[in-house]
Amino acid sequence: IMLPHSFVVNAPIQRERGAKMLLRCARRAVGPHPRRLLVAARSRRVTTAQTKKTILASASSASAHADDAAPQLSAQTRADAAQSSNDTKDDDKDGSSLAAAWAALPQEHRAGLGVVTAATAALNFSFGAIVPVLPQYALGLGLGSSGVGLVLAAPAFARVCLNSPFGRLADSRGRRPLMIFGEAAAACGVALTGMAPTATTMVAARLLVGAGGSAANAGSTAYVGDVTGLPKVQRHRGLILGVQSAATAGAWVLGPACGGVLAGLWGAPGSFAAMGGLAMACAGGYYALVPETLSLATKADEPSSSSSSLLHEPAQRTCLALNAVLHANYAAILAIMPLRCADVWVTAGPLEIGALFSAVSAVGVFGGPLAGKMSDRHGRAPVVCAGLGLAALGGGGLALADAVEPFTAAFFAWGFGVSVAGPALTALTNDVAPPSRRGESLALSRTAADGALCVAPVALGLLADLAGSTAAPFAVCSLATAGAVGFLGTRASDLPSNVKS
Repeated sequence: IMLPHSFVVNAPIQRERGAKMLLRCARRAVGPHPRRLLVAARSRRVTTAQTKKTILASASSASAHADDAAPQLSAQTRADAAQSSNDTKDDDKDGSSLAAAWAALPQEHRAGLGVVTAATAALNFSFGAIVPVLPQYALGLGLGSSGVGLVLAAPAFARVCLNSPFGRLADSRGRRPLMIFGEAAAACGVALTGMAPTATTMVAARLLVGAGGSAANAGSTAYVGDVTGLPKVQRHRGLILGVQSAATAGAWVLGPACGGVLAGLWGAPGSFAAMGGLAMACAGGYYALVPETLSLATKADEPSSSSSSLLHEPAQRTCLALNAVLHANYAAILAIMPLRCADVWVTAGPLEIGALFSAVSAVGVFGGPLAGKMSDRHGRAPVVCAGLGLAALGGGGLALADAVEPFTAAFFAWGFGVSVAGPALTALTNDVAPPSRRGESLALSRTAADGALCVAPVALGLLADLAGSTAAPFAVCSLATAGAVGFLGTRASDLPSNVKS
């Protein structure tokens, strides 16, 4: 024990037992060979300079003796304190920067997370690349407009049916098998689409694409949830998911343009074969570089999450509703926006409309990481509310616009809003998922999203026909999105907070 200089030299002792206590402290400080302390009987103060030096030297010796007696404990304590101090300084300095997120990732998962991000972008790139080719190719096989709609909707229908079974399989058998075999099945489905001789075989190939994509998504989303749920990585979850969202948005910007170029060079079958080969390469990347993480989810689980229905949880129901509303907005843009654009922008042709869609999609490349970082710093719910609120304003603007300029501004506002809400909502969905049932929980949200993509285009199209206006669907979407913002505000107390105070 090191006695402070002011205590040893200047502290008055009011009672005799105080002097004895001082003597005992000094003896303990110097170990087995104490030196005698000279204490004046009357003044109760240390009287000579020599004695003062002796006490101070003894205290210093005691400190060195204590360090020698327990070197491992002292060294470990200092190391822990230094690490904690460095972590705090890094947090204050870097916040939720991409470099800090990369540094927080364990070495064994860096390559795996990179492969999952690249594969997700590549799969969306392949889907985008066949969008300009598939309708004309289907018409060439004798399918009418309804048949083309069936071909386009077949993958979403397969995902709605298979998301939950594959999610439970990811929780029981692991993430890797579903990623590998699912991506390979989707690759085969894409390639077979280009070789289909009849309409029936084309629909079957598209169903295989949906089934494979459902399996691959079940494994990859659960894997990302496991990795971003690690203690040092969780505070960067929103940013990581925002980067993935940006990669997906970039794929949709480039996919349609590249698909048109490939179709012009190799024809429709060659374009489908190239996209199938790309997806198969992603399956190989999963096999070579992505480790299994099911054990991480099992270790982190809470016992109470293994038996009750996930739909009994208010937070789960909130995420389902929000995902459905967000993807209903996507459906409105895909199904109604070209018609609305033709009404407002009368002189626009396919080139102008395609360029506008690509520009709005490019907003997501910047909005995704920004939204993810903000959700890590300020919480998921505020960022989701802000994004959906902006999307609601944009949807209202699309319904009311009667000129090109306000229409374009409203479209960009909508695009930025959904690019902000998407990553934050995905992070929130991961936050509420029980670790050992993460695959099933995330599959429920994907099912709600795919269900909205299946139902909303038909419902909004019927609404446009009944109302005699393409503005009505956007007005309804705007009101529904604004209602979702209010709904989230009332349910915020049921949601977990990712912000550490």
